[in-house]
Order: sequence, then structure tokens, then C-alpha cells
Amino acid sequence: MRGHVRKRGNSWAYWYEAGRDDSGRRKQCCRSGFPTKKAAENALAATLTDIQRQEHVDRSLLTFGEFVDEVWLPHVDETRRPATRESYRRQLKRHIRPVLGHRPLQEVSATDVDRVYRVCATKGLSPATINVIGAIVSAVLKHATRKRLVVRNVAEDADAPKVTRRPRSVWTAAELSTFLRSVHGDRLAALWRVLAVTGCRRGEALGLDWRGVDFTEGTITISQQVVPLSGELVLAPPKTTTGLRKIPIDAKTLEALEQHRATQELERAVLGEPAVDRDLVFTTLDGGPLDPRGVSQAFQVRRKRVGLPHVRLHDLRHGAAVLALEGDVNLELIRRRMGHSKIATTIDLYARHEIETAERAAANTVAALLDG
Repeated sequence: MRGHVRKRGNSWAYWYEAGRDDSGRRKQCCRSGFPTKKAAENALAATLTDIQRQEHVDRSLLTFGEFVDEVWLPHVDETRRPATRESYRRQLKRHIRPVLGHRPLQEVSATDVDRVYRVCATKGLSPATINVIGAIVSAVLKHATRKRLVVRNVAEDADAPKVTRRPRSVWTAAELSTFLRSVHGDRLAALWRVLAVTGCRRGEALGLDWRGVDFTEGTITISQQVVPLSGELVLAPPKTTTGLRKIPIDAKTLEALEQHRATQELERAVLGEPAVDRDLVFTTLDGGPLDPRGVSQAFQVRRKRVGLPHVRLHDLRHGAAVLALEGDVNLELIRRRMGHSKIATTIDLYARHEIETAERAAANTVAALLDG
């Protein structure tokens, strides 16, 4: 690796070879503006050392926003699900581009990322949401590092807000039974029961089709989910490959589904067959998929009517796992029902309270042995 320095006007500059371009020609790079020959020589030596260590990147005027548009988003479009891509674009437009979009990519610092966090905080965003936004910034810079456009991912040095995990609110078995009794006869009674006893995700339940309901075997098969995308409701694969799963269900849930199918057939006899029949179990009156947000709102209306403690619809998923744990169901079986890829995720999400309770009991047992 070669380089040299020489005077350029009233200051000093250095030149060095940085490999070859796409056509095979040698790339000559120059840095100028050094006050003395010694300063230029020191800078040249540092650059050549970085090149040998593979820690050097060529000077680029590309802005953060330009890199996102020209390099990162095309990569994301090839590797991420449609809903994820839409979420990334939304967060970039609302919260990241206004702060970083104009900045030269190679000049983005940890302080700049901290400013993204502060701006998000002034907008009233939760620490968890701010961390998601920070993760997007970090993903962009990590990709820029791989493409050798920046030396390192400075987002790793930023001060992300601390997220305090709040205890999850779940109903007791008695409260859940009260709710299910209160919605008996409801048009969506079978949906509430499927969510409560299987622990499947809201979108997964709404994506359930009749081919996935086996009345003989007593199972439902999760193969797709309903996802809001660009103002429309689309059917997409589950979040992960382990989300593709078959879940055994109890006799009462099967009975609820049979009653629901009879009601759906009656509706079609009165209203006519839908123009586009996707064979979904839970639909609007015209046969279309149900909006997940509308279903959550409908759940809250029914919860308030009964006067039960506040929980989110998604908390029925947590409740199903917790009740299974309290019933001494094997963790591996719970993991498979939840569709988690790792049992560690199941433990972290649902078994933490039970583990802490067992640890406290163990401490009391040891103390009792010591103290007589």
C-alpha cells in the first residue's frame, strides 16, 4: 500500500491508493487541508494502517436518507415481510428522517442518535416504542458498516431509554369463565373462546379458515394471519415458521365452532354468497376479513359491559399460557401452542412469575431447615 504527501497551496495534502474500481483501474484518494507536512504524514500513516486492518472506509458524501433509499430499503424489501417493511417506512418518515435524513452518513454520531431519542420522547412516545425506532437506526448503520461505508455502528454508543417491564394483566380462570358466559350467543362468541383457550394471536385467529378446522381430530391449524397493510386487510403467513402449527382444542370450543358455522351458513342463505369467498371462519357479514383493531374495540365493549378488570385482547394469549402453567402443562407443549421458536421465550414471557414464586418457596424451605 503506497501513499505520498505534498504541499497544496497554503496547506499540505496526502494521496494514497485504495484498491481498484469496478473497471479494474487504481483508485487514487486525496485528503487535504493539513497545516504542516508532519500532520499530513501522520494522517497518511493512520489511513494506511486502517486499510491494512480493514478498518478504513472511503470518503462518501452520501446522506443518511440517501443510503436508506438507495441501499437499505431495497435490502429490506427483499428480506422482510410486507407489514414489517411498511412499519419501517412509517417510523423513518415520522421520527428518523426529520433528524438524520440530511446528515452525511459518515458524520452520524451517537449524539445524533441520542437526539432521535429525545425528539421521540418530546412527542410522548413510550420507551418501548422509542427503542423500536432506535433499533431501525441501528439496523441502517449496521448495514452501512457491512457495505464499508462507515467504520462502525455508532448507534451502539447511544443512550437508549430504559424500558421497565410492567407485570402483565391477565384474568383469573373465574374471570375468564365469567366473560365467556357473558358472550354466549354473541356473533363472535366462538372467536372469543378460540382466543382464550388456544393462546393464538389475534391476527392468527382472524386468518383461520374452515380447512384448518378438523372436527374429527379436534384441532385447528394456524397457517395465515390477517394483517392491515396500506389501508387494506391482507392474508399473510404467521410471524415465524414456528407460527405454522396445529393446536388441539377442547370439546366445548369445537361445539362453539360448529354453532358458528351454522350461523355463518344461515347468514349466507339470507344475504347471499360473498363476492370473494376466502373460506374464513370469522368474517364480516359480507364475507370479508375482520379488522383486527375493530375486534379489539369490540372486545373492550363486551369487557366493560360485564365489569371485568381491564386487559387487552392480546392478554387473552398471555392468560392462556399462564393458566396452562398453573395447570402444570409441560413448557414445551405451551411453547408449541404459542408458536414460539425457543422455549426461552416462553419462559421469559409467561413463566417468570411462577419461577420467582418457586424460588421464594425454596428460600423459605432452606431457612426452615436452618432455623429448626
